[in-house]
Amino acid sequence: MGKKKTTQKRRQQRRTLTDPVVQPIPGESLTSWIGALAAQQDFEMQPLLRELHLDRMGGLSGAEMRPPDPMARRLEKLTGIDTERLHAMTLARYAGNALPHLPFFSSDGVAVQQWHKGAWIHHSQARWCPKCLRDNTSRRWLLRWKLPWSFACVAHGVYLVTECQACWDIVRFRHDAPPARSCENWTDEGEWTNDLGQPCGFPLIMCRPVSVSDDSVLTLQTCVNAWLDGSPTHEDRQLVALAAVLIPLVSPSMVRRADPLLLYALRSPRGTSQRQ
Repeated sequence: MGKKKTTQKRRQQRRTLTDPVVQPIPGESLTSWIGALAAQQDFEMQPLLRELHLDRMGGLSGAEMRPPDPMARRLEKLTGIDTERLHAMTLARYAGNALPHLPFFSSDGVAVQQWHKGAWIHHSQARWCPKCLRDNTSRRWLLRWKLPWSFACVAHGVYLVTECQACWDIVRFRHDAPPARSCENWTDEGEWTNDLGQPCGFPLIMCRPVSVSDDSVLTLQTCVNAWLDGSPTHEDRQLVALAAVLIPLVSPSMVRRADPLLLYALRSPRGTSQRQ
């Protein structure tokens, strides 16, 4: 009898979303929007994922690939965000142009694993424009930042930041949470650590991006962005044709066989002189 009352009490304590829910910003990633939703609704992340049934996808990283239609319809019912806008926040929007076609069933672990190996995507490494994060107080992250095709922010004329500028290490996404506001790398050096073995804690919006000095870089990024959004101009047909050839043939692992000095300049924050 006591067990039954406890179960009923737990059911009564279950929370639901309240209107109005926070709206996604243009180009936002599903992970970022779910994080904003959790903050707005004062929800812990795990209970929110259970409420939205996103925990059945293996976390936010799985859901951001492409949620099944029943799950997307549930999200639409609970949040009022239509399925078209929801799918626009997932990597499925780039399937067939910037990314290879996604497996139809996300539960097929082998197919998903093969897709991850061939997809031109930063699976866990964060890349961002600090000025964009400053412009929106809720720190919303764009979906296209996950693609290697995105290298500069056209709006602010800067290159995307690829590492923390306090501990000089790569910033990584958590599996079941949106990007943190501060660097979570464990380090024993740098002015932003209070003690040995503490997280770095450097605010990501305080990173200083490198300004783009060549306008042709921003022109190219503008063309790439139009292609990613599915609206390339007639003049961009060469870019589209080249990408159609490259995507099926070239994998991210091929970069590992590139020139060591080039890789050092691109990846290492200490390779500033080579990078310039």
